[in-house]
Amino acid sequence: MTKSYNQILRRVGIVWIVFGLVDIIYFIGHTTNGYIASHISVSPAWGTIAVALGVLLIRGNLRVANWMGGIAIFFALWLCGSFLVAVLFRPLGLWMVELRQAPTNFVARCLFNIATLAVLGWTHQQLRSRTVLEACAAKGLETKLQKIGFAVVFGLISVVALLTHSMLNGSDAAEAEGLRVFSLAIATPTM
Repeated sequence: MTKSYNQILRRVGIVWIVFGLVDIIYFIGHTTNGYIASHISVSPAWGTIAVALGVLLIRGNLRVANWMGGIAIFFALWLCGSFLVAVLFRPLGLWMVELRQAPTNFVARCLFNIATLAVLGWTHQQLRSRTVLEACAAKGLETKLQKIGFAVVFGLISVVALLTHSMLNGSDAAEAEGLRVFSLAIATPTM
């Protein structure tokens, strides 16, 4: 049993180290190309944390494995919910402008988000396997998935959706649209 769970932890740890290094390289590439870090929604902290978690998993840390196995599904749900909110509330024209202005960045960001979702789902599946859960239980760790976490994630996604809807359809959005129309009217030559 010990050998099996160590192999799973080692495999997941290697994937997380590679994933973290790719994230760090992506961040460095964007900052050296003149992008502002806050604009691209990546940070070196995420990649560093992923590498550190990977190292802990390779070393056979069951406490980290137990924690990551449970939390990975919540992050995957958050990523799916965030994508759904973006699709529902972001105008198609804005997606097209982003794609035209920086197609490589747009495609890379989409692929990175898909890869993140795949890694999170795979991590959850691997670290919540019977072998790992039995090893965690033998160490006296709680292995039950907390249902309150699902409620918190869905609650947060709902709050973000409501705030996004409010921003896009509230008085500030109406004022911004008025300014846009006004600036177009001024910029358009009349005959």
